[in-house]
Amino acid sequence: MKAFAILALILTPSLVAAQQRPAHVADFNGYYLKIGLSSSGSPTDFEPADKKADQVCASVGKTPELQFYETVAKYRFEVFYVCL
Repeated sequence: MKAFAILALILTPSLVAAQQRPAHVADFNGYYLKIGLSSSGSPTDFEPADKKADQVCASVGKTPELQFYETVAKYRFEVFYVCL
């Protein structure tokens, strides 16, 4: 039983980290941008998505403007930007 408790303590942080994905580009055509994001914070922290949007829109000489976000599943979001 003690070994099981130790194993659970070791694996718990690994499992939590595996569930959180960094902000990633789901779709981009030069004009609009969709970023996938996992966040378990409350309130949801969209800063990683904002940073990724800055990078991607800058690649075509534009700046991002947040349009809306959509909840895909618990703690998973899609964030939509327009590159202007």
